[in-house]
Amino acid sequence: MRPSPSVTATSKPSTIDSPPSAGTSSHGAEMVIDLAEQLDVPLRDRDQLLLAAGYAPAYAQRDLEAPDMGPVRDAIEQVLRAHEPYPALVIDRHWGLVSANRALGVLIDGVAGPLLEPPINVLRLSLHPEGLAPRIVNLHQWRSHLLERLARDAVASGDHALTALRDELAAYPAGEPGPDLDPAFADIAVPLRLRHGDSELAFISTKTTSEPPSTLRWPSSRSSRSSPPTAKPRKRCVRCSRP
Repeated sequence: MRPSPSVTATSKPSTIDSPPSAGTSSHGAEMVIDLAEQLDVPLRDRDQLLLAAGYAPAYAQRDLEAPDMGPVRDAIEQVLRAHEPYPALVIDRHWGLVSANRALGVLIDGVAGPLLEPPINVLRLSLHPEGLAPRIVNLHQWRSHLLERLARDAVASGDHALTALRDELAAYPAGEPGPDLDPAFADIAVPLRLRHGDSELAFISTKTTSEPPSTLRWPSSRSSRSSPPTAKPRKRCVRCSRP
């Protein structure tokens, strides 16, 4: 699934798009920014580093729904539409659903209503007993894959919200153990095998993080897209993506 660009820490996605201000142009502030750049520190966390070092924040944060962010929203929607008839999602850094294409229906079929009420968390939707979990054939493998990814994100970011989400999801049923994944491929692609009616759909998920040009600042955005390893699921996905 694609379970899912990081857009915001709140329920509303926001963007960071302004270059370092004149107030942080001192040599010391530039060193902090250069170090953060080398370590690939997220923009919002770079501001925390600057504050801790005694400098002013360098990056302004704006809501994705702001009128002047229309071109960004249009670009996101274009990517989503281009991936149809297969599911594609845009998520924020806490795995909250920001947007999705029409093929999302193939994934959320039969999901309990409360899980689809905003704000929707894609990982909770995937692993909750009333979410996708009962339809996931390889639930044990898929769950392990998501929990490992989430744990890495939590450690890398130091975000306590991700740690809390990981602990919540780890308490959900694990499913029946299946064959172990080949370690050579586990970090590259883990298939999602999903029951859909009397059929089984198999998807390979990929995650894309958008990076703005060096002259612009907005938060990285993660796009999660699911493509079938074979052509068989295409007809069913086409039906789900039709208006």
